[in-house]
Amino acid sequence: MSKKHLFLHIGTEKTGTTSIQAALRQNTQKLKEYDIFYPRMPLLTSNHTGFTFSFLGQQAMSMLLRRAGYDHLLGKAKKNSHFILDILDEKFKESGCNTMIISSELLHSRISNADVILDIKKWADERFDEVTVICYLRKQEDLMVSSFSTMVKTGSNWHETLVEQFAEFLAPRQGKLKHFYDYKGILDMWSNAFPGLICREFARNKMLGGDVVKDFFSLIDPSIKTEELNKTTEKNTSLDAKAMEFLILLNRRVPSVIDGRINPLRKNMVHFFDAVPTKSKMKFTEEQVLKIREYFKEDNAYIQEKYFKGEPIFEYKESSGEKYHPGLTTDEAVQVFTEVWDQISTSIQETEEENRKLRLQKNTLKSNNK
Repeated sequence: MSKKHLFLHIGTEKTGTTSIQAALRQNTQKLKEYDIFYPRMPLLTSNHTGFTFSFLGQQAMSMLLRRAGYDHLLGKAKKNSHFILDILDEKFKESGCNTMIISSELLHSRISNADVILDIKKWADERFDEVTVICYLRKQEDLMVSSFSTMVKTGSNWHETLVEQFAEFLAPRQGKLKHFYDYKGILDMWSNAFPGLICREFARNKMLGGDVVKDFFSLIDPSIKTEELNKTTEKNTSLDAKAMEFLILLNRRVPSVIDGRINPLRKNMVHFFDAVPTKSKMKFTEEQVLKIREYFKEDNAYIQEKYFKGEPIFEYKESSGEKYHPGLTTDEAVQVFTEVWDQISTSIQETEEENRKLRLQKNTLKSNNK
């Protein structure tokens, strides 16, 4: 009997996970030719949120179902918060494959308790002969900028600027480090449960072909011919700096969640902000970057030695936010609004044209049926 192998991709957040997951989704059939099953189920969602939340308890699962509009499953979740995992078991058996990939950056951001990781290990060990955990890391200051952009895009109405939001990292280190940025703590928790953890740096000069998707597939199976896979252009990009400032103000008026459910109108709205041409991006100044690096210096030295065999990590090219000047002027706000409105107008025109074509097709079918 062939051995069962689970690849558990835990992120971290903001390390190309959107691109990796898009490539996996678009190549599910091709991957089966390599004996690899990548589950696609509505209850898992595009980044396997359902898998992660299955280990966070009944309350967390109920919240997830309500937000996703699956209220009819709340009773089922109350009886068995692992019901998604049971469905996953069935799907894996039906696939006939011996290898499965689970990819969820929420395994990084949502799980901060070693006991939960041990629960995942228990679940995995009961089903698989081998488990490989894959984790990508990026420079902390880059993670801060990128995660700030994502928080704004998903509805956070920060009153603070980027710098104010991360002011604690610009001061001498004191107290416990927040889990989201505690690479040392995260890696140690996962590697204690899964000693074969593979850690990679999210940097072009450190990844195969400078491409995180190619790099990821090479870890899964070096024989996979990535040139034969369906290409994906899906990326989780950062917003233009001024568009982001405008969106922060708008977030205070248009909530991301209404009555416990995701507001679909706001999601569509963010799409138009994404399309605004990027003239500048929010960044820390050189002085602030140096303070952040000093803050993480000791942890990064530990990570480099333990998880990268002493190979240098987080090599720096000096770059500052000189093109970005915080503070949204009236003229800048008008410019952003105009660019967003242009995107909305184009979308409306395209929709009207599609509707016109559909009406013509419908009328043609009616005429042919007379």
